[in-house]
Amino acid sequence: MKSQYDVERKKFSDIEGSIDVPKYQRRLVWSRTQKEDFIDNVSKGYPFGSILLYRYENSTRLSLIDGLQRYSAMTDFKKNPSKYFKDYGIYIDEIINHINAPAHVNLSESQEVDIRQKLDDIFQAYLSESNPKPIYLRDAITKEATSISVYPSDSDSADKLIDIQARLNSDIDSFLDLENVVIPCIIFEGEESMLPDVFANLNRGGTKLSKYQVLAATWHAHSISLHPDQIGDDLLERVIDRYADLETNRNLQIDDFDKDEMYESRTINLPEFCFALGDKIIESVPVFWKGLKDRDLEKREDICNVIGYLSTAIALNVDNRKLDGLPKKIELFQEPEFVSALVREILSIYKVLNEEFAKWLRIPGTSDSTHYETTAITDMQILSFFASLFHKKYHINEDSKSINIIDNYRNTGFEQIRKNLISYCICDIVANVWQGSGDSRLANYYVADANGKLSYYVMIDPKSIESRLLNWLDTVSGKASINIEKVSRTLLCLQSNINSWQFDADQYDVEHIVSRQKLKKNNAYVEGNIPGGTLGNLMYLKPKTNRGKQGNNLYAVTDNEGVVFTEEYLEKMKYPDRITIDGAEEQLEEGNYDPVKAFISERAKDIIKDISIKISPLQRDYEEKSVSNK
Repeated sequence: MKSQYDVERKKFSDIEGSIDVPKYQRRLVWSRTQKEDFIDNVSKGYPFGSILLYRYENSTRLSLIDGLQRYSAMTDFKKNPSKYFKDYGIYIDEIINHINAPAHVNLSESQEVDIRQKLDDIFQAYLSESNPKPIYLRDAITKEATSISVYPSDSDSADKLIDIQARLNSDIDSFLDLENVVIPCIIFEGEESMLPDVFANLNRGGTKLSKYQVLAATWHAHSISLHPDQIGDDLLERVIDRYADLETNRNLQIDDFDKDEMYESRTINLPEFCFALGDKIIESVPVFWKGLKDRDLEKREDICNVIGYLSTAIALNVDNRKLDGLPKKIELFQEPEFVSALVREILSIYKVLNEEFAKWLRIPGTSDSTHYETTAITDMQILSFFASLFHKKYHINEDSKSINIIDNYRNTGFEQIRKNLISYCICDIVANVWQGSGDSRLANYYVADANGKLSYYVMIDPKSIESRLLNWLDTVSGKASINIEKVSRTLLCLQSNINSWQFDADQYDVEHIVSRQKLKKNNAYVEGNIPGGTLGNLMYLKPKTNRGKQGNNLYAVTDNEGVVFTEEYLEKMKYPDRITIDGAEEQLEEGNYDPVKAFISERAKDIIKDISIKISPLQRDYEEKSVSNK
């Protein structure tokens, strides 16, 4: 196959001023130490990596695509080469020897260590000056404020410091002839859509980049003007705050980051838009992403990118498996009003999702700090919900750059899909269908020519839901466990919301009915293959009750602690009767595991039956009609 690139050797002086370093490339660049190490290698004539150049359509100049960090270090060196010069130790030695001369002072070891440190600070400060006076070192060393009072005060000694500064400047000038440094340049000649793959391959040997970091590195030239409204202000603030956080928390520099210039121009690029949109979405949808702001910065950034890039792609009908199609929609982003409308309508769908799932997945408790049980739900699954609803409500007219609401959308599938989402969500979780194939599966919910088109439109009846949940139960019941299984957490949370009036405390813990202590004793749960961390052995308890329970069952707690559980509560929680639980625990002590396994299985089946009825849209439609008829 014919190569799609050319390789040229160019001097720094040839490149400077003749290529575009895109204004909107704002990316993480090396720390001060990394830059200094790179310049030191270049000064020694060592080889270094190439830079990648590309000529965008309708441009006569080449743009820098990869190699920003190397090129930035060189341009920074040109602006202030003294910052990179470290070989000044010989001059500190010379000053120390001058002080130690027979005619002056005989320094003790501790004095010399102290003075060396002070001199090092002075030289570093000097090298950071952009235009120091010729007498800088003389004044800094001889003035009383420096506390190097032992330095000789005669005029010859002062002139010596001026001479040292002149020689130091000469060393700096000869340190690196940047203008004649030869830079290996790869000039890519293929299609723009291929740049992400090219960039990823070039960086394969270094720090592993996420797909979205690669896209951010290659889409920097696609700029977006923000509307002077609340949405535009919010997107801009999120981009600026992100860079400020990165500089503060990672101690890295951001190339071309000027907060004031960004406020004035109100311009960001496509990757920055996607990040800001993702950040806004996760903040607006606490049911799925509550607490993400407190997560590790890098993890949070990854999720913001996934949600922002893919929500944008879905809304614009770009296949999520072929995100290079997004820059082809850049004309839509040239209209600031369209950008604000796009964000507004995307958020409106996520608001519907938040309201729909919050009533099913809220962890019980009346405290102000509301939490949700979504550990078993993947981001790709959430995006499929968004895709299904967005395209039932909105149509984007690319010619007029407008977003239109579909006539009578509520009666043409939108409302039916909304009602169906919780049942599909649970059925897909228990079938584990979103693990390992999220990208390809997501496309099937909105891409017109996707294979195996999928939809959330058809209602699932209670029996079908129950059958799928029982299949899952068979799988988890065959495995010994003591740690709480994540799908079981989700189903337990559903049960609590179906019976929400039973939960009136500030908060609740998930606790084992047959306690961990009893299951772990003599390694019983392993020996008996007991699924002690699954749905049938779990329930929500008040923290105080949980602590008082210790290794006992609830009936023992009511006997010993005076805690009262109503018959209705025990019935709704499908708690086993006293004879069953006491007998099972006694048999467990004797090494007979079947009674415990039996009640865990039967209780799980009872809970599953309740859940299947309540989350079925058919059952809910029937109940709603019955109420309205009354």
